[in-house]
Amino acid sequence: MNPCWVMFVSIGVLFLGDPKPAMKAGPSSFDDSPQAIMKKARDAAIAVRRVRYTAEYVATGWVREYVPTVKGAVLVGEQSKWDITKFRSNVKIIPNEKGDAKDDPMELTAGCDGELFYVIDAKTKTFYEDIDPEVMGSHARDIQRVVLSELASPKPYEKELEAKDLTIKSIPEVSGERCFELHATVEDREVVWYIAWSDFLPRRFVRIYKNPEDEVATTQLTLTDLEVNPKLPGNPFKAKVPPGFKKTDEFAP
Repeated sequence: MNPCWVMFVSIGVLFLGDPKPAMKAGPSSFDDSPQAIMKKARDAAIAVRRVRYTAEYVATGWVREYVPTVKGAVLVGEQSKWDITKFRSNVKIIPNEKGDAKDDPMELTAGCDGELFYVIDAKTKTFYEDIDPEVMGSHARDIQRVVLSELASPKPYEKELEAKDLTIKSIPEVSGERCFELHATVEDREVVWYIAWSDFLPRRFVRIYKNPEDEVATTQLTLTDLEVNPKLPGNPFKAKVPPGFKKTDEFAP
């Protein structure tokens, strides 16, 4: 019997016999336990020097009242000697459901070269840069929602690998990739990683929340068009002041 089919059958048994779609081509034989899959995800992430992807960060349920939707193109690189993740992003931030009705979506270019953080506001033609991430202003946290730090960490998935309840619950398709859906409790919160069968890199990350009424809500970051180690000229994380822009180290609004 073909080794791939043997593994598929064993996974089907693990999921109580529920029928699953055929997986994409991948390793012909390996330990398919949750810990083994997460270790392979860890090794794959460590091997990445930089990764480029299209991101979509959305909330569901009651969290939608508090968290905006963020979409855009993201480049993530290795941490610097100061343990700061390098990134560059062009994002569109769409206000949450409690936002002022007059608030319009905001488009920003932002990033960090491993030391200096910056944000470029094309509307006001201002370039903000400083060692403090708060220089990115009131949207600093929103800008970084699409930056998947596990792809830059020297110890990715460390807490997930220590979780006693790490499990595989299904094998769905995300962003055109068959994925292992891994659940774990990290710092008293359930998280879900969708790790691609083809390269063991993530395609979605979900955090699950419960309010005092025990209502469930989530935040979900989905990656598409993921490209590993793209060849880019110069230092793609070092920002340049666009012609005609004012540079300041004051914090953005």
